[in-house]
Amino acid sequence: MIATPESPTPFDSKNWGTLVTEDQVRRHRIVPQATRSHQPIPHYEPIEYVQDTLSRMGFVLSAPTIYLTNDDFRSNMFAGWGIAHKDLPATRGFQWEAFLINSHNKKHSLQLGGGHRTFVCSNGMVHSPLGVYRSKHTTHVNAIDKRTGLPRWKGRLLNMAQRLVIECRRLHQTIESCKEVALDTTSKTHHEHVRSMILDAADNGLINAAGALSVYRHWKTPEHQEFKDDQTVWRLMQAFTSQARGKSGFDNKDTMTKVFDMFADEFGTTRLSTLTDPVAIPGGDF
Repeated sequence: MIATPESPTPFDSKNWGTLVTEDQVRRHRIVPQATRSHQPIPHYEPIEYVQDTLSRMGFVLSAPTIYLTNDDFRSNMFAGWGIAHKDLPATRGFQWEAFLINSHNKKHSLQLGGGHRTFVCSNGMVHSPLGVYRSKHTTHVNAIDKRTGLPRWKGRLLNMAQRLVIECRRLHQTIESCKEVALDTTSKTHHEHVRSMILDAADNGLINAAGALSVYRHWKTPEHQEFKDDQTVWRLMQAFTSQARGKSGFDNKDTMTKVFDMFADEFGTTRLSTLTDPVAIPGGDF
């Protein structure tokens, strides 16, 4: 029997908006009038569809953690679930999670993705393949697909749900590759390499100047013993996710994928962007 996962718990929710219940989302009726080019979807509809679809596929879900942004119309919604499945690797110390984003103000497409959370530090990363797995709220978003008989947006979410196990397993492969490459914090050469890499990350806009110092300090002196004992590239990745704690998942979608790719260039780890072209949401909130 698969145990029910924990609900995602934000490290710092100030950038996410307001935590709401499923019932509050169902009562949320401030949806902009549809136009020829913009067809908004009420927030509760994709939440209910995702929960029903994943449950039918054998996923065990936690209760959802749902945020609505604090603009006048509560335009953007982020929902997250702890997830478990018989075909997902069960690794001590972290759990798999799924997320859903919907928007009424054209800021975000409708997106479903998966990822993981490290319990000891509340660091996490959620990644979402793009292409056929997201749907813009445009003219045909509610058009019925003749093949599936579903509205287009449901078909896109169904495609992602059907690949969720595969994408999480590929993310697991990438994480494990980071744990196989040594990075010795007592080595002067490795320190110089890490400093140079972090400055490159700042120069390329992945982190700001203050973030560069934060990443270096998190790598040099981690907060948790588990990472102090780690002498691999995974410790450096945790430094990046620690720096990202409290950042809004709405606004940081591609950072961690680019960081993983930077690691691939520097250390020969698995390149995440080749895995169905994902987008990543850095952690701290999952």
